[in-house]
Amino acid sequence: MSTIQPGSTRPGDAPETVRCPECRQSFELVPNSSADVFTCPHCRHEASLGTFRHPDLNPNAADVGEFKSRAIADNLLASTAVYVFICKNKGVEKNASGTAVRIGDREFLATVRHAKPRTIAEIGLIKKTKNPLLGLTLPRVIRRVAASGAADVAALELEPGTLEKLCLTPITLDRIRDAGTAGNGLQCRLAGFPAGYSVPHFPAPEARAFNMLAYGCEAIEPERWHNITKQAGTFNRDLDVVFCYDPKEVVEYRTDAPVPGGLPHPGGTSGGGIWQRRSIAGDDEIWSPVAFDLIAIQSAMLEGKPYLKATQIIHWLKLVADEYPDLRNTLESRYSRLAAL
Repeated sequence: MSTIQPGSTRPGDAPETVRCPECRQSFELVPNSSADVFTCPHCRHEASLGTFRHPDLNPNAADVGEFKSRAIADNLLASTAVYVFICKNKGVEKNASGTAVRIGDREFLATVRHAKPRTIAEIGLIKKTKNPLLGLTLPRVIRRVAASGAADVAALELEPGTLEKLCLTPITLDRIRDAGTAGNGLQCRLAGFPAGYSVPHFPAPEARAFNMLAYGCEAIEPERWHNITKQAGTFNRDLDVVFCYDPKEVVEYRTDAPVPGGLPHPGGTSGGGIWQRRSIAGDDEIWSPVAFDLIAIQSAMLEGKPYLKATQIIHWLKLVADEYPDLRNTLESRYSRLAAL
């Protein structure tokens, strides 16, 4: 529970008036006093900072929220990929996630560097079928490029037409937004394919099902990172997005495959997209799941702590700009921070 710390001058140290969506009472909290959960002093309802800052007071909020979550999951599933590869370091098969992106006439999967295949020929792209995702692999990766330095991002360039063959709907730059640390209280989603949701021999002995997790989350402002762990000192506000991986905030999207209940270990979601709403929806706004933009790529878990770290999407865009000079002008004209990296 947050406590008020008067007299501080740092951003987020001053008390802030918020409102509880359950009892609808207003109260004060100190944003910097917690990294994740706050408690309403009136009804003891626990929620995130964003929930208290932007309470949904609609009496049908729970039902509407469930409908929206399903619609968001369906939309993100259309653009979220899963691929398998033989790990370069361990020689075993693993899976990772990615987001289908089209820039100009090129097709990519935006993913992570640490998913290292022995060769690109051993990357198996999973084709979507109606129900569920089956292990039908297509070796259509023509190039893999990865960032150097601290940015854990990579791009798989695909043969033209591959995304259509995989039944994936690519996003374009219109749905990629440089949101920095994204700590503005707006709703986020992690879309990826955890290894724990992979079901062998389903629905037939020669097949395997992969199921996506659409996890509701909220980025934590850098001023609150000190509440997480001593490792917070290694976070970089020009590189990272940090959020809590809390079962109470989970939204699951799954088929009829017999996957285990509850929040899975995040292994396999690496490379999945972090998506965020562009703004708070107004009362008279026609809501659409495409209002979510790709802002980061899931990259790491803090061992022993319920937090995940992602890499800001601008670093993936920099990788593409560096490796594909013909796309640089298009990217730099759209993303002002890119030229300075």
